[in-house]
Amino acid sequence: MTRVFTIVFLIVPLLSNTLVLVVSYLSIFDFAAHPERCYILTGVVAFASLVSLAAFPVSELPLGRAILGSILQAFLLLLIFACFYRDLGLVGAGPVTLPIGFYFSVVTWTTLGYGDLYPTDSMRLVAASGAMLGYVYSGILIGVLVTQFERARGS
Repeated sequence: MTRVFTIVFLIVPLLSNTLVLVVSYLSIFDFAAHPERCYILTGVVAFASLVSLAAFPVSELPLGRAILGSILQAFLLLLIFACFYRDLGLVGAGPVTLPIGFYFSVVTWTTLGYGDLYPTDSMRLVAASGAMLGYVYSGILIGVLVTQFERARGS
């Protein structure tokens, strides 16, 4: 049962987010002409990531693997949002490259908000979703890490 649980709740979301990253990076969907596709992918990515992260405490994974999986998931999410920002643009950046998109993704994820860049009208919903995902993901991540540390300390 543990192997099936690990595959369904931990590996499948990581693989699905990796697939979304590849699709976004290669600009297979025309996000500029169809921003609603970006909205749908944002919802799918957020759902898959939160399910995966919430499954870590009950997965009985070793502490190191749980931390590595959480960090990998967060990095994938930041890159996915960076690709979205690259394709749909940001105000104040000129042409948006992947590093600029990644910078804005991190600033939005952490809700830091320097104000030097901001999303275009079609990206506001995605940026708000990124900020909310950052809040929720960070909260769950802290809970997962505390649970994993307590489990490792108790055994």
